[in-house]
Amino acid sequence: MKKILIILLFGYSCLSIKAQQGSRWINNFSYPHLSFETSYYIGSPSLHNRFINKYFEGAYLNDATKNLALSTLDKKNILGGNNYYQLFYAYPASNVHFANLFFFSLTNTSILDMSFEPQLFELVFSGNTKFAGTDILLNENSFYFTNFSQLKGGFSKIISSASRTHTIALSAALNVGSSHNYVKINNTRLHTAADATAIDIETKLNMQWVTENIKSNIKYFNGIGTGLDIFYAYECLNGNNFNFWLKDLGFIHWFEESTLHLESDTAINFEGLVFDDFTEIASAIGRLNSDTLAESFNKTVAQQKSFRTYLPLSIQAYFSHTFNETFKAGAGFQNYPNLFKKPMFFADLHYQLHPTLKITQSFSYGGYSNFSAGLNMMLSFKDFLVYIGSDHLTSYINNDLFRGQGFFLRISKKFNHHETRTIKHQ
Repeated sequence: MKKILIILLFGYSCLSIKAQQGSRWINNFSYPHLSFETSYYIGSPSLHNRFINKYFEGAYLNDATKNLALSTLDKKNILGGNNYYQLFYAYPASNVHFANLFFFSLTNTSILDMSFEPQLFELVFSGNTKFAGTDILLNENSFYFTNFSQLKGGFSKIISSASRTHTIALSAALNVGSSHNYVKINNTRLHTAADATAIDIETKLNMQWVTENIKSNIKYFNGIGTGLDIFYAYECLNGNNFNFWLKDLGFIHWFEESTLHLESDTAINFEGLVFDDFTEIASAIGRLNSDTLAESFNKTVAQQKSFRTYLPLSIQAYFSHTFNETFKAGAGFQNYPNLFKKPMFFADLHYQLHPTLKITQSFSYGGYSNFSAGLNMMLSFKDFLVYIGSDHLTSYINNDLFRGQGFFLRISKKFNHHETRTIKHQ
């Protein structure tokens, strides 16, 4: 029964993820090329990076570190990030009127998204002994982690006139789900006995847990679904440019054999459960799977059944103006309506210092961070382009004042010498 409390309150601890806010540059749909990119981002508006790094690296957290982190928390807090890999290939659409390019991509994405209250944080990192003889009320705490791969295929069409260019791109995706872990705790009362040797929990619980497919021994094919991406860009000779991107409009259907689903009001009693620090029981989490979890719950409450989840939809718009051949400025926003991640507003300044070197200053507010600033470079070597940088250099300068951390890298090989028209993506 101890495993129940671990999952309800500490399930996220077994997920060692460092993640990023998606690909830093939107795929270029205007010329044939092959590219690989990777990125990570993780952050919290409430927790400073020093604490996050120590936690995910498994370093020792002393009382001073925990108390400092607790003092920075708000009534409601979020933490999250994502990790992203993509291989992308675009090639000419010969003798086809509706398209200029066809493209395919293979991606893998991990996303962490959670909302928590200070009481839960204190219970996890300080234990239950300090709450002896008292009640803890937890109203809205939620944890979500997913990992999925996508095989995408689509086409782009460029419509040009004397003064403007329209680019439209559509792609469909085959989604393959590897893991999906979701726990939501509402209206929960946790009472620790006066001698701290027993805990009573009354909770409204919703849990969906996907690990490995026990029956078929397939660890990375636990769900399947489809998705859709829509992209539009407008470029004008007067220097005004605009793009809009709708990404990952889709779902994954998770197979029954690898799932555990629970949604119920329940009361739980634990005898002899005393812990002074979360790390004392964290090692048990990694050994959990859907079978052992099912054994921990009443069979009439927890079920192994298939269910459907929606992908973390991303919506982005961006406007820029090219002043001359060496300077461009832009601004936009990005939103994930299905996540706790806050809408992010960003701006950037582009400097073409040399035909082979472009520098970009980036500024953003929102997401899983507060204000951030970064520096990015594009290097050109014949038909190769290298994009590298970070939108969160401020957090490396001052770890306590600024939040969030991450970097991105993209390497692209062009197959002709058409002018590149890379469109910014935060």
